[in-house]
Amino acid sequence: MFGCDVISPEELRTRYRDCICVIGSSKYRQDILQQLLHEGFPNKNILYPYIGILFGIVGWQYFDYLTPEDNEIFIDGGVYDGGSSDDFIKWTKGKYKAIYGFEANPYCIERCKEYYNKNGIHDVEFVEKCMWNERAKMVFASTHSGASRISDEGNVVVEADTIDNVLSGRRATFIKMDIEGAEYRALLGAERTIKKYRPRMALSVYHKPQDIIEIPALLLKYDDSYKFALRQYSSTADETILYVF
Repeated sequence: MFGCDVISPEELRTRYRDCICVIGSSKYRQDILQQLLHEGFPNKNILYPYIGILFGIVGWQYFDYLTPEDNEIFIDGGVYDGGSSDDFIKWTKGKYKAIYGFEANPYCIERCKEYYNKNGIHDVEFVEKCMWNERAKMVFASTHSGASRISDEGNVVVEADTIDNVLSGRRATFIKMDIEGAEYRALLGAERTIKKYRPRMALSVYHKPQDIIEIPALLLKYDDSYKFALRQYSSTADETILYVF
């Protein structure tokens, strides 16, 4: 994958002991350091960020595992800055039928609309709501970052709705969700759409530890023919994507 070899700690110690070993994990950096020292790798050759985080990304998140089909209809859950909608268009080479963009963060809504207009993104229905399992008003932590989310400690009240309600029976072929822990609830609100059209999906499963188990289990209840693949897009604990096909 991506031309990277996976080697054992023993091979690292014996063949590469004169090289610099960079620990790129923030969550497990202490554990990795102790293992390397236990294996006898020279301490002076270990680059170990203590305060800062050494961060790396790889791959085309949401779009490097599946192949586009004709007339894709995309649901962009968590538009943020419009980048994922733009990536979708590149993925389909501009041959798509429609985009439904969900974004509830007031700081992002106007920026997203401007991005769509500036880049000539067409056939878009912009939904100024957060994805949920019912129509409701939700307390929302609104910030300038991509980590804005539904939260009891939020600073604004926004509208929430379900995919099923917004589509009202219309078709979807590809669903992307990166909505800061609301993914499971949003999938509950997409039951009719999923059962009727069997869309493929790219879902974030790193916001809550139970999601990596509970989300596939839910989708198999909707359609037991679904298959799954996991990919990790950062060197930290973030950006774990579940592909559903």
